[in-house]
Amino acid sequence: INAEYMGLYPKDILFLTNKASCYFEMKNFEESIKVCDEAIRIGEELQASFESIAKAFEKKGNALVKLEKFAEAIDAYEKSLTNNRTQSVIKVLRATKDKYEKHKKLAYINPEKKKKKKKKKKKLCVD
Repeated sequence: INAEYMGLYPKDILFLTNKASCYFEMKNFEESIKVCDEAIRIGEELQASFESIAKAFEKKGNALVKLEKFAEAIDAYEKSLTNNRTQSVIKVLRATKDKYEKHKKLAYINPEKKKKKKKKKKKLCVD
């Protein structure tokens, strides 16, 4: 990641979103999120284009999904859509909401109760 370029253009939101993509590809999702937050902050300060800020929110959402922080990812995608409505983000938002619902359902499953129910069913079938 080119520190020399960043020294010349410290407030270049496009560079920051590309840097976040690099961290994402290296599977360093936490660092990718930090860089996206920085890009969003700088983009808002400098009144960067809505598309650029939306892209930073989208990349942040992608990293959050990889960390299974679905609620935060949904928030990031919704903020992306507020800045610039694109079909790709709409699709990924729907998919993330579905994953989040499945994740919540799985969190409520209690393996012990499931085993007891199976035993009861087997017992009823045998009797």
